[in-house]
Amino acid sequence: LCNFPPPNGDTPSLMTHQDVETLFHEFGHCLHTIVTRAKYGRFAGTHVPGDFVEAPSQMLQNWVWDKKVLDTFAADYKDPSKKIPAEIVKKMNDA
Repeated sequence: LCNFPPPNGDTPSLMTHQDVETLFHEFGHCLHTIVTRAKYGRFAGTHVPGDFVEAPSQMLQNWVWDKKVLDTFAADYKDPSKKIPAEIVKKMNDA
């Protein structure tokens, strides 16, 4: 789930875009389980039909492709005022 790279010397733990997408996806599964309001556990969280089990996590993982969302947390670790340029986000989305 969260097998992200550890810090290395003076360099903090940095996540790739794919790592962030995985984190958001898995957090979607966590939220799905936490907010479930089912009478019986066998119908709660990820114990739902296959066509819905991935819906919350896939919706959440799509947020990491949105420049406004990325700007809330993604930045150059040496200069947090430097955000990912819009043209790079566009290229990522177009790829």
